[in-house]
Amino acid sequence: MQTLITGGIPNMDRSPPEDRVLNIAKGISSATGESFFRSLVEHLAASLDAHRVFIGELVEAGSERVRTIAVWADGKIVDNFEYDLAHTPCRHVIGKSLCSYASGVQQSFPQDRFLAEMKVEGYVGTPLLDSGGRALGLIVVLFDHPIESPKLAESILQIFAVRAGAELERRRAEMALRHSEERWRQVFENSAIGIALSNVDGRFLAANAAFQRMLGYTGEELLALSWPDITHEEDRGNNLALYQEFLSGKLQQFKIEKRYRRKDGRVLWVSNTISRVLDGGYCPGFVMALVEDVTERKRLQQQLQEEHERLRLLLNLTNEVLSHLDLRQLCQAVSSSVRRVMQCDFVGLTLPDLEAGGMRLYTLDFPDGKGTVRAGALFPMEGTPSGLTFRTGRLQVFDAQRMAQFDRGINPGLAEGLKSGCFFPLIHCDRLLGTLNLLRLADSVFSDGEIDFLEKIAGQVAIAVDNALNYREVSEAKERLAEEKRCLEDEIRIEHDFGEIIGESPALACALKQVEIVATTDATVLISGETGTGKELIARAIHDLSARSAHPFVKVNCAAIPRDLLESELFGHEKGAFTGAIARRIGRFELAHEGTLFLDEIGEIPLDLQPKLLRVLQEQEFERLGSARTVKTNVRLVVATNRNLARMVKEQTFRDDLYYRLNVFPITVPPLRERPQDIAPLVRHFVEKFARRINRPITHIPNEVIEALKRYQWPGNVRELQNVIERAVILSPNGVLRVPLPDSVSVHKESSTMRGASRTLEDVEREHILQVLRETDWVIGGPKGAAERLGLKRSTLRSRMEKLGISRDMS
Repeated sequence: MQTLITGGIPNMDRSPPEDRVLNIAKGISSATGESFFRSLVEHLAASLDAHRVFIGELVEAGSERVRTIAVWADGKIVDNFEYDLAHTPCRHVIGKSLCSYASGVQQSFPQDRFLAEMKVEGYVGTPLLDSGGRALGLIVVLFDHPIESPKLAESILQIFAVRAGAELERRRAEMALRHSEERWRQVFENSAIGIALSNVDGRFLAANAAFQRMLGYTGEELLALSWPDITHEEDRGNNLALYQEFLSGKLQQFKIEKRYRRKDGRVLWVSNTISRVLDGGYCPGFVMALVEDVTERKRLQQQLQEEHERLRLLLNLTNEVLSHLDLRQLCQAVSSSVRRVMQCDFVGLTLPDLEAGGMRLYTLDFPDGKGTVRAGALFPMEGTPSGLTFRTGRLQVFDAQRMAQFDRGINPGLAEGLKSGCFFPLIHCDRLLGTLNLLRLADSVFSDGEIDFLEKIAGQVAIAVDNALNYREVSEAKERLAEEKRCLEDEIRIEHDFGEIIGESPALACALKQVEIVATTDATVLISGETGTGKELIARAIHDLSARSAHPFVKVNCAAIPRDLLESELFGHEKGAFTGAIARRIGRFELAHEGTLFLDEIGEIPLDLQPKLLRVLQEQEFERLGSARTVKTNVRLVVATNRNLARMVKEQTFRDDLYYRLNVFPITVPPLRERPQDIAPLVRHFVEKFARRINRPITHIPNEVIEALKRYQWPGNVRELQNVIERAVILSPNGVLRVPLPDSVSVHKESSTMRGASRTLEDVEREHILQVLRETDWVIGGPKGAAERLGLKRSTLRSRMEKLGISRDMS
């Protein structure tokens, strides 16, 4: 540093240094900011008699360029300017050192054109430092004459450089703050994301333009509202605990997604990032929320989720179609998923019931229904949405106005409150199978996207329906064949005794003539006759001579089946219809479709089952046990009984309307005692049959045996004769038939025969039954019981014993 002392300077302030400092301090004491710097350069120039004073700051930290912030020259404040530090004494000042040249500064810095232009002779400069000791700028005093007291100038400059540095640092901080505020204001106003400020009570303090556009409110309108006012009513109670933690200081920030309701009522989804701004202490002064409209994202997410659920539903449906051949089980497995994914309230499947002439609601999934619409209901083809869809074979979409045009009387869904829906025709391989019906309680029509997807669902359901219908046809055919096989096996096991009707008596010929007459019709036939007379053979003859002979002949012995199971045997049952019903079973009426059903012992049918039998005869339709589906059948009915049905009608143990419906064409089979001419051919037939069976040939049948057999009354009729001949063949080892007859007809006891001739038929029958009972020790049932020996059923024998007054006391 160079110091040059020169002579006195005119007009120089010659007051003591402390007074000069005091004058400067007084001059700048009340000034701040720009006025401070201007006041300082003015007072420095006056105190030091300098012709130019300026305060400058570095354009940027660490840069080589200075920008002045206050300049005093020629007795006034002049414009600011910028200059480079290179080749100037200011370069040394910024290097944090005092630089003073009492004179000759131009010679020391010949490249500084500014010094030459200003004709500067003396120079004093000091750096302005911040609180951290970093150079912010400088104060420079320029003299156009040599400095008289450079030490004084240096001291004064250094004294006020501290205050100037602090003010410059404050100025920079204010500028930075203003710049930050302006930048924040720009961000606040121009941000694409909504920004809103509120107090801790949720009342809005400010909101940017994006937030205002998002909600549709102006800034003034928002000032009268709070967060709950714009929040969707269903979301207002959410996140209260989270907000309390936020206000208590446990959370500095949190993020939530919720729904807002715009001024126009529309709903939008937003993502909120909530932050708290402290008031200088530890309590939040206000709350700031960054609000992003995520409605479109939510819509896309929901759409993606719906697409995912739909694809999963379609995949599940495909798997269900492959794993379920039972249509009802399939519909139950997928209907709830279809309802949930498609947001509908009713899912139904209707199939055509061509015999009833309408559409049958096969399955139904309607959890909120009142019970007006039920599975199994029949809807007309005309005047119903499903009928319209099936008749046209085209998709039908209904809104509330179009639905209301249908008659509520034949469309119970309208009474349930169903307002809109879609009805899809189920078409597979150009075959129209039915309709898939989806309805809503709300008046919200299915969108095009939903309809496109539901058409795919309908295509899969159509495949399932086709598979199920084919499977049901195959299953029913299989069950029918199995039942036919079982019936045939039962008949083989029972060995129905007569391979053909044998006899030539006038009584039998009269009965057979009636068979020929009625066989060609479909009239119901009532065959009456005693046990063992061959009523089943007559029934078979009617079937064989009819146009139904190519179809099944199904026999049911009503007396041999427990009363509780008879209804299931006749009409069938569904799985689970009653305890023990582990699988569906086809009844005999369904099995005998297009053929003949023979009900033996019709008088044993319970009175409470007779109305259902009457309905089948009149309407040719019935329902399986446990099923609401009506089954149509085409059956020719032949019944048989050994009881007096007319008497049972009088005793009110048999319905008169059923009796008249059965007694269309009665045929009476004569007992064996009324056709003795038939005994000889019957004996020969049975001898040949049993001899062949046990491989014991019988070559001779004595005439006295035949005559003795003719004299016997045969209460068990042909069945008793068969049993007697079978026993005789077994007891005839020498080829001559020997018949072990009861004493009353023995060829060796004429007296007994004569006595029998003088008694009534009932006496003979009573005596014979008593004798057999004594021989079997009064055992009625079983293989060695009296019923088996007499060729009677156990129930028939008990009935005869009661009629003839036979009891064990008589023994």
